[in-house]
Amino acid sequence: MLHAILINTNNPAKAFRLAQSLTQNDLSPQPDVLIIEAKPSIKIEAVRQLEKFLSHKPYQNDQKIVFIPQADQLTLPAQNALLKTLEEPPAHSLIILVSLHQNQLLPTIISRCEIHQLIPDSSLDPKFITLQKNIYSGITNQSIGQRINFISQYSGSKSTALEFCQNQLKYLRFLMLAEKKFILLPTIKVLTAAINQLNQNLNPKLCLENLILTAYKNLQGPTL
Repeated sequence: MLHAILINTNNPAKAFRLAQSLTQNDLSPQPDVLIIEAKPSIKIEAVRQLEKFLSHKPYQNDQKIVFIPQADQLTLPAQNALLKTLEEPPAHSLIILVSLHQNQLLPTIISRCEIHQLIPDSSLDPKFITLQKNIYSGITNQSIGQRINFISQYSGSKSTALEFCQNQLKYLRFLMLAEKKFILLPTIKVLTAAINQLNQNLNPKLCLENLILTAYKNLQGPTL
């Protein structure tokens, strides 16, 4: 189960909407949701409050959620305390961090989070975008059988499969931000999981076929 999410963005409203989409929960203050605001920084006392909050089981939901919308305002002692929770998170916990300046967070905190980038990557080459759009269209505009045949060209080795997943992930994040297509979130999450599985040496053919059957099955081609 996922226990930590980091959203990089310069738009707090987008981050809040994304967090609600990812959790499928109302993130307003309630018994199972704790929001920690910067005043103007976030000190270790707030992390102690977080620890106490997560020590109790959920009242209504499957998870207790902590939402920190200005995580880059965590002081260093607060980050070190938070790291201990992230290293051994309670089974029912989910911590969502939002940051404009990711480099102000400890690398060990970042490494324990699923990262969602909401700052558009303006450095993407137009040729790269066109190529990935064509690949995406080649998958989404075909039947399941045709999709499996199509994806087989990328499943010959771990490196080829990884390159496919990483490029599609980069493109779909770009597409989601450019067109506000939050319907792509489930596919982005499955692509992220596929990359983790490939890095753990899962069979590339099985990994990509599972990706096609679970992530792309209900999608239509892009308009960008």
